[in-house]
Amino acid sequence: MPSANSPAYLLPRLGGLFFIHALAPGLWMLSLGNVLGSRGWGDLVPWAYALGPIAALISPLWIGGLADNRIDARKILRWLCFGSAFFLFLAFTALGKGWGKSWFMILHGCHSLCFTPTWSLVATVVFANIPDPARQYPMLRVWATMSWVVAGVIISHVMKADNSPAGGLLASGVLVAAGLYTWLIPAT
Repeated sequence: MPSANSPAYLLPRLGGLFFIHALAPGLWMLSLGNVLGSRGWGDLVPWAYALGPIAALISPLWIGGLADNRIDARKILRWLCFGSAFFLFLAFTALGKGWGKSWFMILHGCHSLCFTPTWSLVATVVFANIPDPARQYPMLRVWATMSWVVAGVIISHVMKADNSPAGGLLASGVLVAAGLYTWLIPAT
């Protein structure tokens, strides 16, 4: 019988990591402009979408240093997923309850700082665990793309929440699940 870390068992878990990790932003990112517009906050749309790229300039610098030198990338990924879930939940709660534009942007910015480096950490975890990256990585990465399709169907057709903060709240739960999922992946 193959071991738990053999490719037969490990590759589906790594594909699942991509799927669950990409499902979270797919649940809220596509409809954020509609949600903000329905609240009369349409002027925030470009700024809300700009927070991710701004965070991408800042947070990977210090997270990358930790992952490269001190701490297992899987553990950092786990805690960033939990932190990201916390701030995303608060941001969409602020949006839904009308706490104000400033609270939404601050909390969404904190979420972006936590979530942005998780993409590179997922790639690090996957590359550390596959024997043939040139052949296997694209086959695993496609699961992230498929999860965006699933997220769109969930938000638009199942939940009918294209103008609701419900997608962000659901995404925060998915991020908690993604953090828990990291226990199924071998250490890097």
